[in-house]
Amino acid sequence: MSTLGRTLLAILVALISLSAISKQVREQGVTDTEIRIGNLMPYSGNLEVFGAIGKAEAAYFEMINERGGINGREVRFISYDDKSDPMAAMDLTRTLIEKDNVLLMFGSFGTPGNFAVRKYLNERQIPQLFVVSGDDHLFDPSLFPWTMGWQPSFREEGRIYANYTQASYPGRTIAALWQNDQVGREVIKGLEDGLGEVARMIRVDIAYDVADEHLDTHARWFQWNAGGNGHETRPRGIPSRDFAIWRKRSVRLGACSMAIVEFRDRRGGR
Repeated sequence: MSTLGRTLLAILVALISLSAISKQVREQGVTDTEIRIGNLMPYSGNLEVFGAIGKAEAAYFEMINERGGINGREVRFISYDDKSDPMAAMDLTRTLIEKDNVLLMFGSFGTPGNFAVRKYLNERQIPQLFVVSGDDHLFDPSLFPWTMGWQPSFREEGRIYANYTQASYPGRTIAALWQNDQVGREVIKGLEDGLGEVARMIRVDIAYDVADEHLDTHARWFQWNAGGNGHETRPRGIPSRDFAIWRKRSVRLGACSMAIVEFRDRRGGR
């Protein structure tokens, strides 16, 4: 075959391939005028406070559209309320992919829900981008290359707390009260890793069930097992209302001199 013939054949193959790719992209949520992006948020239920994240994302894409969109295409941000329920997340994700025909999932909230839909999205090569979770186990590019996070890991948060403890309260014994779920386990593991040999100073380690109403019992455990005054106490996952009760009880019992608290809703999650 002549050089001209091979060139013409290459151009023909390239055009055919480009046409196929363009058709595939359009089938995945892009048209000449629109880009469809899917999202799941807890707009109601026990974690509805985090629905503000979805509202902020929607406002950002609205701003993009007001400025002309992306290459002239308007972004259609389709966000559903999954109530932070993994089963609902799976059903709604199927709706977004198979009916709403979105190009990708963007910034969906929560560890359990993102775990629930990860395999489904990766099997279909649908990008699962900027996942709102700090669980390191969600992100394994060798097995799930279409899933990408953005926020610091929960374990790294624990290491940060450990660094602060060693710098500001060297030699203090530590009492750890942490949320009894995957989030809490990752944070306490990071705390222990960050403390290293100093982790032996954790004299009390109690997993807190978010349904537990008997916080005064935990405060007594701190007093009996941590040895009295001068102890750093690290509550994990305690709702702010309950934390106030627990903190008051701990101080009265002389079991706590300093506390670091991170807000969770009563059903946990983040």
